[in-house]
Amino acid sequence: AAIYFDFNAPVLTNTTWHRIGEHFLLVDTWAPASPELFLNIHPNPSVDRVVVELSHAPAGQPLEWTLADTHGRVALRQTTQDAGWTLQRGALPAGVYWLRVQAAGRVLGLGKLVLMDKG
Repeated sequence: AAIYFDFNAPVLTNTTWHRIGEHFLLVDTWAPASPELFLNIHPNPSVDRVVVELSHAPAGQPLEWTLADTHGRVALRQTTQDAGWTLQRGALPAGVYWLRVQAAGRVLGLGKLVLMDKG
């Protein structure tokens, strides 16, 4: 690959080889406030429906799930009494969304989910 700056000659980047199935770069989709918390979002990416499950959630406290688009606009807010939630996409447009999970006003973590085009 080459990088172009203004009208200068291209700067060639380093050459690399990658064998499929080896040395993957993993991207986290969950940033917990405590290491024991784990969020499972499946399927992710999704087209219509997403199941969200939080393990080791605080017992007896309702969870508030807030879904925001990449501009920070709240697209959906849901409160549950348990640590699971099924998100029905409805009219939400395709895109990347940030999921914030809270209990008793304390943020438990932030996650990422992707909704794909329905067509």
